[in-house]
Amino acid sequence: MWSQVFMPPVSRRFRPVRVGLVLAAVSLCLAWPAAQGPDDGGQEAPPTFRGGVDAVSVDVIVTDRNGQPVRDLTAADFEVREEGDPQTVTSFRLVETGNGLDDPGAASEILSLEQERREAARLENRLFVVFLDDYHVRRGNSMRSRQQLADFLRGLSRNDLVAIATPLSGVAGMTFSRNHALTSNEVMAFEGRKYDYTPKAPIEYRYQTLPVEQQEQLRNSLTMTALQNISEYLGTLREGRKAIIYVSEGMSGAVPSGVRVSGSWQGSQPIGRVENSRTQAQDFFEDAGLLSELEARVFRAATRNNVSFYPLDPRGLANFEFGVDEDVSNENDRRILRESTDLLRVMADRTEGRAIVGRNDPLPALRQMVQDSSAYYLLGYTSSRSPRDGKFHEIRVRVNRRDVEVRARRGYWAFTAEDVMRATTPTRPESPAEVTAALDAMRSATANRSRQVSVWMGAERAEARPGAAVTFAWEVRSGAPTDASDAVDRVAIVATTLSGTEVYSGTVAPASPGTGRPAGHVTFEAPPGPLRVRVTPENARGLRLDADEAAFDVPDFTTTGPQLTTPFLFRGRTARDLQAIRQTASPAPVVNAVFGRAERMLIRFGAYGPGGTAPSLTMRLLNQNGDQLAALPPPAPRGNASPGLFESELALGSFPPGEYLVEIAAEQAGERVKQLVALRVTG
Repeated sequence: MWSQVFMPPVSRRFRPVRVGLVLAAVSLCLAWPAAQGPDDGGQEAPPTFRGGVDAVSVDVIVTDRNGQPVRDLTAADFEVREEGDPQTVTSFRLVETGNGLDDPGAASEILSLEQERREAARLENRLFVVFLDDYHVRRGNSMRSRQQLADFLRGLSRNDLVAIATPLSGVAGMTFSRNHALTSNEVMAFEGRKYDYTPKAPIEYRYQTLPVEQQEQLRNSLTMTALQNISEYLGTLREGRKAIIYVSEGMSGAVPSGVRVSGSWQGSQPIGRVENSRTQAQDFFEDAGLLSELEARVFRAATRNNVSFYPLDPRGLANFEFGVDEDVSNENDRRILRESTDLLRVMADRTEGRAIVGRNDPLPALRQMVQDSSAYYLLGYTSSRSPRDGKFHEIRVRVNRRDVEVRARRGYWAFTAEDVMRATTPTRPESPAEVTAALDAMRSATANRSRQVSVWMGAERAEARPGAAVTFAWEVRSGAPTDASDAVDRVAIVATTLSGTEVYSGTVAPASPGTGRPAGHVTFEAPPGPLRVRVTPENARGLRLDADEAAFDVPDFTTTGPQLTTPFLFRGRTARDLQAIRQTASPAPVVNAVFGRAERMLIRFGAYGPGGTAPSLTMRLLNQNGDQLAALPPPAPRGNASPGLFESELALGSFPPGEYLVEIAAEQAGERVKQLVALRVTG
């Protein structure tokens, strides 16, 4: 007896909510995605084909009547049909994920982008993105649900990799981590902003004078853009299941008459709108437009990349959408609650997830989501139909086993001939690995918004004896809490070698780096090799506010041949500012290499050759691909009192906004070494 894939029913009464965008609003919204990623160039990325253009991957969950995974099936037990035509399964694998206790790969924290990509690619790890849709969650509901979600995250295992995202952070702000205590702390800071239009980001200031209904429609578009980009990004990491926990009350483009809004230029007042047959007809057509946009963008990206949505409604078991202080009719109240709930169910149904709606306790459903990704079959086949129509093609999966439930991908969106041409057209060579690594390090430092402080480390030659002097610098991030109980006052660090030997332990007090935000630095000696630094920001009373870990590879300055130390960056607006830095015995280095065009950048480093000789030094300005933009003047010695130390000053006024690299090269007797400094210039 064949058991067929189970597809949960969806209410036929669902009408997706309003999404019509005026032309002015569209122009504002379209400008935003380019700002999310530094190198997207405003062009659509070509699709990635894993295993061939017509290769299709299907993840299949098979459970018995008790809901437990069935693990003893073979490829011969499965029948796969595409549009009714039988397909030959060419790859088959049972993917199982445990708690990480017996997995050596899950023992270490994720400390770099390279390690993050490597761990995300392992099918032994589960991948979850918690999407906190603050645009579509009321503040009171977010404060209740965030505690439940944080409790769930704290209970995850070492094989669970979790990233946090919001409509405005998108892919650029995502960092996968298995440190679930830190991730849950980030979730605890979640505050919903539904019907609160107080601008908090540059893009929001640009459209704050628009009517609130148009702002609501822009919020919908930003949310869909983020969900689409995240789904496509997850598809580049690996095959297999990926899940997005979509914390939202559902998108709503039409602000109902009588609802009280705040933060808009109109002030805090109930919204009035004439309800008649004309507005109802307008809502009907705009309702259909939102579902069409979700289908074309979000659902298509999710099904192409094996991403399942698990919408979590923070309202719980709600009977009403609006409060007693709002003059919304009972009819509109019930309709909006029903339609927003149905929207969440549709998102789950279209992506083979599960809707967590109408539940005051979401933990059992969240645990079921983990179980869905803990044991499943990954099937692959090459489509015999080879469609190039860009349409949705239905997949049916059956299992030759009685009394089991089968959940599988319901289909896929075929690529068009244009998609295939774009993906198969030869592209320019990839950037050199060291260029990519330097840019990734800079982006990682500026994008990780979950930490209260940013940190940087560099090494110089130690003066007293052979070895390295490591400088650790920290700076409070922009937007961090400022009240006394939550504000960072100092940072405690413990630095150890890979073997566990402690080389430094102490509290780094704040100095005055000139940024207006608390920052500090300290220098200590360390042996060559990997260094791990435990970072603990504290408030003025010495209470721990956060905890993180940083890694640094201390260079060996006793080797022969030309050597370059870590370049230290300093910032100033005028020549007098840089002169003050030169006269300071131990100036504070820049932590985040993001400069304004009105600023000047001072680069300091050491260059040494064998026997105290000086190598030949050159400097170049490079673009993101590692191509030379300009040859820079040779660096200047820092004076006879500091042999081997050099500096170079760059005025950034002529730099267009973007990302750059400064290459410092030292050459002697045919040997050449170099250091790359990545920076971002803003307008």
